[in-house]
Amino acid sequence: MKFFGNLAAAFVLVLLLGACGSSLQKPTGLEKPQSSQETDASEELTEQEPVEENEGISEESITDSRKEEQEKAGETKVRVENEQEKTVASAKKEVQQPTHAKEQAKKQPGQAENHTSGPLGEDGKQPSNATAGNLPKTAAPVQVPSKPPAPPVESPAEKEKEPEEQASTIVFSIVISSSEVPLTPVKMEFKEGDTVLDALIQITKKHKIQMDYRGGKGASAYVEGIANVYEFDRGQGSGWMYRVNGVFPDRGAGTVPLMVDDHVEWLYTTSLGEDLKADLKPFRR
Repeated sequence: MKFFGNLAAAFVLVLLLGACGSSLQKPTGLEKPQSSQETDASEELTEQEPVEENEGISEESITDSRKEEQEKAGETKVRVENEQEKTVASAKKEVQQPTHAKEQAKKQPGQAENHTSGPLGEDGKQPSNATAGNLPKTAAPVQVPSKPPAPPVESPAEKEKEPEEQASTIVFSIVISSSEVPLTPVKMEFKEGDTVLDALIQITKKHKIQMDYRGGKGASAYVEGIANVYEFDRGQGSGWMYRVNGVFPDRGAGTVPLMVDDHVEWLYTTSLGEDLKADLKPFRR
């Protein structure tokens, strides 16, 4: 019995649910109109849409106005720069005006060139009150030739050294007899290491005096003839001998070295030196 009671209750519940569903689907004509709150909300939504459009238009207008202001500021800046450039150009033109005035003066015949500097007056002429900048150019400076350098002054020490730097000299002569003198005493220069024979060769060549010798320039050298006068030309004991500072050396002329201020004599003997009082002695060994 209990089971059947539960089943009947469930059946009644199903019927009730079916009735409720049908009542929801079918209009009864008794539905209430929309509430005032819903109507106000819809009106607010409709009013907000044009407001948003107005806000978008206002932002675009603000952007356009800013662009216009920036463009106006840029145009103003360009105008200021153009005015500054015009001012600089006019200033340069005023500075260059004297140069153009000079060129015009050169082109006009019969007029002197304008050598003055500075701006011209309104009438195109130079102002009468000349200042330091308006004075005519001065002539180019004349170059005075420089004086030649003074010769160096020799110091006393250099003057004292002069005798040492002078060439070494000796006195040389050639005598045949008292009446025949091919070469009177003369000074001649010689080099260090020269011998009596070297000096004879040099002096005879310089004064164009004939001379002949044999045996080379060393110890075996022997002078045969000077000024075309040879040994044995005037007797069996005749021939040539030499003397240095009054001494007759006991060796050949090719072995005796020269010294400063030597007095060298070549003499012709007719009696093996007795007529010359020749006494052979060792010399500069």
